[in-house]
Amino acid sequence: MFAVTGKIWSVDKVEYNEKTSLQLVIKKKRKEQEISLCFGIYRDAIMQQFSSRELCGGDYVEVKFSVKSKEYKGKYYTNLYVDNITMLRKGSRNNMNMFDVIDEDYEL
Repeated sequence: MFAVTGKIWSVDKVEYNEKTSLQLVIKKKRKEQEISLCFGIYRDAIMQQFSSRELCGGDYVEVKFSVKSKEYKGKYYTNLYVDNITMLRKGSRNNMNMFDVIDEDYEL
């Protein structure tokens, strides 16, 4: 299992084959460069944290995740799957919903 910290940038609902999941994007700065990481969320308990508004866009979090690769037609595709999310601190949420982006510094 791996871990990374950053700011929740976006959360989108994804429906595929009658199943619902979430796509989480966090951003962080590293050596003056912005890095975006996209994760798949499939566990109901983690999805509940977003639907109950425990976690929202702008929050600073630690994401523990697994890396998995699959072969499809001779090519490999790698995905990041969330195992756990821990709140580090609440972000600024003035007039903001789960999908908004804010301009405050998000370097941890």
